[in-house]
Amino acid sequence: MQNERYDVKIHNKIQISKNTILLNFKFINNKDFEAFNFIAGQFIQIFFVIDGKEYRRSYSIANSPENFKQAHSLEIALSFVEHGKASELFAKAEIGTRIQIRGPFGLLTLPKAVSGNLIFIGTGTGLAPYRSMLQNLTADFLNNHSATIVSGFRYENEAIFQQEFNSNDNIKKIVCLSREVNIKSQHAVKGRVQHAIKLLALNHKTDTVYLCGNPNMIDDLLVYFKSLNFTSKQIKREKYIYSGH
Repeated sequence: MQNERYDVKIHNKIQISKNTILLNFKFINNKDFEAFNFIAGQFIQIFFVIDGKEYRRSYSIANSPENFKQAHSLEIALSFVEHGKASELFAKAEIGTRIQIRGPFGLLTLPKAVSGNLIFIGTGTGLAPYRSMLQNLTADFLNNHSATIVSGFRYENEAIFQQEFNSNDNIKKIVCLSREVNIKSQHAVKGRVQHAIKLLALNHKTDTVYLCGNPNMIDDLLVYFKSLNFTSKQIKREKYIYSGH
């Protein structure tokens, strides 16, 4: 039930980049865990109270449905924002801290049938739904379809999930670093994802494009892909609108 709230607690906190943590939640009630189901790529809403005022934030689920059921835990990626409410809360929150969640929501999911290539484009924590999706893709699928993930960050020390992505040889990787001076990372290039995408050979008749993260990036590439005759059905997107975090 999307409108139902579930009580969860922080099970683990892992620093995965200079400014990002991976939060691991476990359900308080086992019946809630059994009732919660999602599709790779969807997001949840998180509710928390500070000084008597309730706040709500949305985060993509970073692990796959299969991993969720096996580990009995839900994962999200959170980037710290100066003076952000959620940032301040989770930076200090201890293991066992309780909050509420609601969901799942969203249509940024894999197509039921794939005829061409999949291109996943994301900036910052906009890579979280792709981590969920790629965990969900079987080796057989990747042997028969091309999947490319294009990541965008300012600096190398802000990059997330790259080790996991790099461990899968069936996935093509491009890491775009907009402000890094001395690039050392594998698959990394200087510039923004908008520039790297234009170097790819794309087929507007069969390929499916995913856009998640910075709203300006999404708006720019939406115009670009439509200029290549991609239809709305072939472009799936999720904007991360700044809300003070």
